[in-house]
Amino acid sequence: MTAHIITTYYCQLCNTISNFFVMLNYKRLARNERSRCWYALNRLSDRELADIGITHGDIKFVANGGKIYRGEVK
Repeated sequence: MTAHIITTYYCQLCNTISNFFVMLNYKRLARNERSRCWYALNRLSDRELADIGITHGDIKFVANGGKIYRGEVK
């Protein structure tokens, strides 16, 4: 019975550690994607940004996943 309890706790500890590293990797990938988006949008001119409906002030918000609504919301 003691071996079963130790094995159960060991597996739970391994799962917790594994989940921590999976989430750490997920957050790193998400941060890299936001950086690439921000960098690409930041390189555009004012006219190019106006063509897609955002301004330089909106870049950080959009890169973080925000959506810009201009005019009427349907």
